[in-house]
Amino acid sequence: GLSRARRLVQCRHARITLSDPMPMQVDGEPWQQPAAVLEVGYRGAALMLRRLDSAPLARMAAAVSEALDACQAKALISPAQRHAVTTELAAHLHNIL
Repeated sequence: GLSRARRLVQCRHARITLSDPMPMQVDGEPWQQPAAVLEVGYRGAALMLRRLDSAPLARMAAAVSEALDACQAKALISPAQRHAVTTELAAHLHNIL
């Protein structure tokens, strides 16, 4: 295995062709990948989560997330709209927290 990752290239899109089975790992989850063509693409920035130190803030964040989930389940907002609202909230709260 690797003790640390090695950057091979930087791009917006990559096609990786595996002609033989190969061990893989993503987010700590290993598996044996059979021969395949893997398409990897850039989808924009990802939201990063962190533990809130305050119990009231953690409860508020959970309530907001549950409300957004409910709105999406009822088709009141789309997944893209949920992502946009979450991104905007994170940006505004970043300076406060």
